[in-house]
Amino acid sequence: MNIAVITGASSGIGREFARRLDSVGVDELWILARRKKRLEQLAADLKTPARVLVVDLNVPREIDGIEKLLKRYNPTIKWLINNAGFGKIGDFASISRAAQLSMIDVNVRALTHITHLAIPYMSRGTRIVQVASAAGYQPLGGFAVYSATKAYVISFAYALGAELRERGISMTVMAPGPVHTEFSLVSRDNPAWRKAMLSHEAEVGAVVDRALRDAHKQRRASIYGLSKFAPLLARLLPRRLTAIVSQRFIYTKVRPQS
Repeated sequence: MNIAVITGASSGIGREFARRLDSVGVDELWILARRKKRLEQLAADLKTPARVLVVDLNVPREIDGIEKLLKRYNPTIKWLINNAGFGKIGDFASISRAAQLSMIDVNVRALTHITHLAIPYMSRGTRIVQVASAAGYQPLGGFAVYSATKAYVISFAYALGAELRERGISMTVMAPGPVHTEFSLVSRDNPAWRKAMLSHEAEVGAVVDRALRDAHKQRRASIYGLSKFAPLLARLLPRRLTAIVSQRFIYTKVRPQS
C-alpha cells in the first residue's frame, strides 16, 4: 500500500497539500491534525481514501500511535509532508513559557520524531517536504523562538537530505514567506499584524504548487516569490542587524495601540 502522510492537514498549507496529492497514485492519504471535524470534512472532499488521525503533536505518545499503525499496515510512504507548526509573535518575556516550549515541541521535536519513524517505510523515488519558513534564514526580534525553530528545520532538511540522497529519497525544504492561511491568526490575535502582512501574503495554492514542482525536480529548497531573497539577505546582512530591524518593524507596525 502506497500512502502520503500529511501533518497539520486541517487547514492552510497542509490541507492544500492533501488536495493536491489527491489522486496522484497513492492508495491512502493519512491526514494528521488535532481538529477531528476539520479532518473529516477534508476526507469527505477527497477522492482518495483518507485515514483521519487525530494527533496532538505536543504529546510524544500520540505520535507513537502513528508508528504503531505503520508497523501494522507496513505501507510505503510515497510522500511525507511535515507541515504542522505554529508561531507566537511578541516580546519573548511576555509570551508564556508553555507557549514557547509548545512551539519547540511541535515545530522541532515532533517534526524530527515523525521524520525518524517514517524513513524506514520510504524507498527510492519517495519524497519528503519539510515546511519551514523564510523566517528561518535570519534571527527575528519579536519572533525569536519561531524563527529559531524554523532555522532548525532548514538546517535539518539540508543535512538529512544529503544523508538520504544515496537511498534515492528526495528531501525538499519549503520556506515560504507570509501565506494567506490561519497562521496569521494564530501567531497573534492582532488586526494590525494581519493588516501589515496582508499585502505581502501569497495564495496558499500557488505556494504548494511550487513546492510540489520543486520536490518532483528534487530541489533542495522551495522558496516562493520575494522570499527567495531571504537566503541571500541572510548571507549579506549581519545577524544582529536583522534581529534589530525585524524587532523594530514588529513593534512599530503591529504593536497593539493603547
